[in-house]
Amino acid sequence: MLAPILLPMAILAGLFSKPAKRTPAEVAGFIRNFMNDTGGDWDWDDFTSVPIANPELETMRHEAEMIALPVTMEGQRQLKVLLARAEALKTAWLEAGQPD
Repeated sequence: MLAPILLPMAILAGLFSKPAKRTPAEVAGFIRNFMNDTGGDWDWDDFTSVPIANPELETMRHEAEMIALPVTMEGQRQLKVLLARAEALKTAWLEAGQPD
């Protein structure tokens, strides 16, 4: 009975939501915390579900989203690669004077 009300609200919310403004340090933190099982209960879901404004970080988020759960050895390898890329981008941002 609520579908006629909730469905349009959900569609409108999706149309007007803005991508998150995340830094490479934040992306690296999400990945590191997930790998070490030290993040909050919903941190990984929040990271993989919310688009990121920066195209390079958005690509990393999308790649992380594609890793199958539960994480296999191959998934762990992919996470390590993503973490290394995020850390390298963090260093490049800092050297360019971008905010951490």
